[in-house]
Amino acid sequence: WKLARVGGRLTDPDRWLPDGGRVIDAAVDTRSAAAPTAPPASTPSVSTAVADAAGKSGDEPGRFRLGVTALAPLLESPRGAETVASLRETVRKARGVGHYHLSAPFDADRTRAVAAEFDAVVELRRTADGPRERWHLDEADVVTPWLPVDR
Repeated sequence: WKLARVGGRLTDPDRWLPDGGRVIDAAVDTRSAAAPTAPPASTPSVSTAVADAAGKSGDEPGRFRLGVTALAPLLESPRGAETVASLRETVRKARGVGHYHLSAPFDADRTRAVAAEFDAVVELRRTADGPRERWHLDEADVVTPWLPVDR
């Protein structure tokens, strides 16, 4: 299993990574027009690093797993939409599973803009009774009720 991390910070990843899992740190070009410097050339792009890991994961369906801990930096980068499309295509070709975290409400413009690109969107919220999740399945036009998150 492979795991890619973009943004955020992982503490003690060996504690929760499955055997053979690894964290890939890859550059995201988040510079604005006013910032003339790009990530170092020696740092692989997100797309390149993930495609390389997917190519080494084998042919078993579901073996390759991609977890992007912060989708916002990718979306905000100069080639964000292209990078996200590349990641989705890599996961599909590898017959894997991709998880992308976007810290924005479901009805936010940013979320709506990318939601149709994915098979499902899962909303999470905290309540007095514990965490809840609600699934939006795009192809089936299904929205589940708020469900408790099993721990």
